[in-house]
Amino acid sequence: MENYNVKISVIMPVYNSGPYLKTAVDSILAQSLKDIELILVDDGSTDGSSELCDEYSRKDNRVIVIHQKNGGICNARNAALKIARGEYIAFSDHDDEYLPDILLVSYNYASKNELDMLKYGHETYYIKDDDVFRRRKFYVNDQILNMEQYQMSFFSLANEGVLICVWDGLYKKSFIMRYNLTFDLKFKSGGEDLDFIGRTLKCCSKIGFIGKIGYRHYLRYGYSTSTSNFKKAHLDNIMSLPENLKSYFPVGVFNKVVKNDRFSYSMYILREYVGATINYLASTSCMMKNKEKILIINELYRKVNNDILNISFFKLIKKTPKYALLYILFKYKRFSLCLRLYR
Repeated sequence: MENYNVKISVIMPVYNSGPYLKTAVDSILAQSLKDIELILVDDGSTDGSSELCDEYSRKDNRVIVIHQKNGGICNARNAALKIARGEYIAFSDHDDEYLPDILLVSYNYASKNELDMLKYGHETYYIKDDDVFRRRKFYVNDQILNMEQYQMSFFSLANEGVLICVWDGLYKKSFIMRYNLTFDLKFKSGGEDLDFIGRTLKCCSKIGFIGKIGYRHYLRYGYSTSTSNFKKAHLDNIMSLPENLKSYFPVGVFNKVVKNDRFSYSMYILREYVGATINYLASTSCMMKNKEKILIINELYRKVNNDILNISFFKLIKKTPKYALLYILFKYKRFSLCLRLYR
């Protein structure tokens, strides 16, 4: 396949994917847009996933396989970016699923409007013991933003769930290469997607959104690494978020954005910093003593009390009752109840 024929390169790190890899790969190869390549990065699998990757490459010449020692998701994605030939880059987790036609629809929209980035909607299935106990959809209406508009609306868009992960969008290859937007290897246990998206704030001249659900993300409790293994490194990544946020924006812009929409910024900190930290501490895999957890949450309180404790409760409860409850418990230092809320 010649370079100019590859419209989208889909990058999928693969590590012990179990029974889910086939569904994930088939959903990509069955897309109505045929001018694609799928780069499977076998990150040291030991459960047969490696052999399945090779089987796909033998059956379909659009499938490229990289075998490497286990180095984590950032290392795997970066390895694929080095050889990707597509005009646009897309990402997929090895246990998720693309919905029909999304690559064709999103590519046509992105190329027609000469976008650096395009984000479409996604739906998350929450699964425990093979049963779906919750479904949520995340999307915003069709719109195109220039760099200033993107920066000024970042927190409100992120609160809608469309600027949190990388697998619900397209990224122009030339844009990625020009600004060296690779994945930071320091993120060993989560946080890499937020960091990647955050760094686009300084360089994305044109971003588009389409209000179509195109990706299905499965959050399997007991299987997904984010729900099964407690890692101190991931907790540290979450807690570094406030300082990282300031570095993502050009000098002087961060304060302007926060001043312009204090509510959206405060809600973002409540969700992605306070809520995410407490959720991680409340997981059954976290073996810290309750006293240790309370000390960490108290440190959160000290760091963000000026940022979120004057948020409008009534505005928040209309937006999300769950986080309104967290806000009240956190504001009045009912930290044990915060942990119980997430348990």
